[in-house]
Amino acid sequence: MTDEIQKSEIKEEIKNIFINLSDYLNKYQNHFVLGIYVEKFAKNLNLNFEKKKEYIYIKKGNPKILFHLSVNYNFKIKRNNILKDGEFENISNSSYRINDISSIIVLLLIMKYLHSDYEILINFNSDYKVSSLDKFDFNKIVSKNIINLNLCESNLIADSSATSHIVSAYIPFERDKVEYEFEKYRISVNNLIGGHTGIDISRIRQNSIKLIIAIIRRIKSNVDLEVCDFKGGLYLNSLPDSAYIDLIVKKEYANDLKKSFDLTVDNQMQLSLKNEPDVKFSIDLLEDSNNQVIEKDYFDLISSFIELCPSGAYSVNEHTKEIESSVNISTFKSFRNFAKVSLIFRSLNEGKLQDSYEKLEVATKVARGNIEKILYKPMWKRKENNELRELAYDVYEKLFHEPIRIDSTHESLDCAIFQEEIQDLNMLSMGVDFSKTNDGFYVEINSIYDFYLYIANILNDINS
Repeated sequence: MTDEIQKSEIKEEIKNIFINLSDYLNKYQNHFVLGIYVEKFAKNLNLNFEKKKEYIYIKKGNPKILFHLSVNYNFKIKRNNILKDGEFENISNSSYRINDISSIIVLLLIMKYLHSDYEILINFNSDYKVSSLDKFDFNKIVSKNIINLNLCESNLIADSSATSHIVSAYIPFERDKVEYEFEKYRISVNNLIGGHTGIDISRIRQNSIKLIIAIIRRIKSNVDLEVCDFKGGLYLNSLPDSAYIDLIVKKEYANDLKKSFDLTVDNQMQLSLKNEPDVKFSIDLLEDSNNQVIEKDYFDLISSFIELCPSGAYSVNEHTKEIESSVNISTFKSFRNFAKVSLIFRSLNEGKLQDSYEKLEVATKVARGNIEKILYKPMWKRKENNELRELAYDVYEKLFHEPIRIDSTHESLDCAIFQEEIQDLNMLSMGVDFSKTNDGFYVEINSIYDFYLYIANILNDINS
């Protein structure tokens, strides 16, 4: 009965924290606010902590384990984060991800309810190009065991992670002006499933940028048209789910364009519907008198670049059949005199990573462009004798009466930096189970509670 009372109390606390935190985040829209909230929580509990704008570090007693969370704040993205429990539902609209919010709640529960010794390190990233962990003195850390709480994959404990490289290719072009009477159209692809470049790249999903280029090239083979501008993808870490190309056609060829579009799309739908059931193609007349176009030879180079670039699963481990390396064309956009294409490479195999990168270099050279390296995250390599891994597996099986998969993740995690800074380290990554709907991302209170209970049992076992 006592356990049920405590469970009910903790679930109510999860609800209260989510509501209070939501109000706080909605009131103060900046990347400092989450750290300030955690700081106030720790102060109220009289915990010893060090707070900087880049991180908060909490140390209790003589810890044997550190819990780490890397929080990413994105000014451009507003997410619906939804907490559910039966009929109860509360929505937080913020620039933080649901898995970050859920893990913050778990860490706050640890601070409030657990009497064991531990360390907590939460770092706050506001610039995707740099990890704020660079500002932390790793000599402060006492523990040789670290659990990172950033993993987005459910039903998995990760004991290693992929390296990631984000690069941008710049393809120059020149513009011309058309002197004939024209109509301007926008051809779009929307409603692809998309997803995360680390978690969902293994699923059979189409890339909107590759798709729009393929469609335009087919139409262009039947109708004389000229391209004005293009844009596809929104976020570097996402599989692009939409794209468009604006084009000009002689007025007398407008009907030919529409007929070629209909035929091309009909054929493409037969290929796409199995894996992309909600995909939508459209052609819309634009009320725009700007007569500047990208010279045809240059657009041919850009479209050839997109076709030559690898995108999707690049190599598979022959033993595990899991994805080893991948490339994703994340965004592309035309500017006044150049095109910018951003890609993310992930790999658990340095050789395959180099092989895929060399293909990008060839494609860029053919298009007369250049490459800028934007971000690098190191690979987190699997440790053979990881005592924390064995303990975490046993605790999970004992607590939930089923095994848990332990494997590498294709995600790229900030915690990989710890491996470079701390010798003889045992490290794992895990996360709260969450789901995506049309309304946003949601998490069940039971999922947060179960994850907290799991972490609490690991902490108890490691201290005993």
